[in-house]
Amino acid sequence: MIAEAAIQEELAEGKLQARPIPSWLPERRIYADRHRNKLISPALRMFWRNLLDNNYV
Repeated sequence: MIAEAAIQEELAEGKLQARPIPSWLPERRIYADRHRNKLISPALRMFWRNLLDNNYV
């Protein structure tokens, strides 16, 4: 997870794909992101799948 401000350029260029975390109410937005076609850990895969399966994104 990383702050939106840190990845704005990569998002604009399509290098990263990001989704906001639902019901997150901090002072700044935090995104879960991943690189396309790169391996991710089983724990992160489960977290990402949970976001997608529960329509949080």
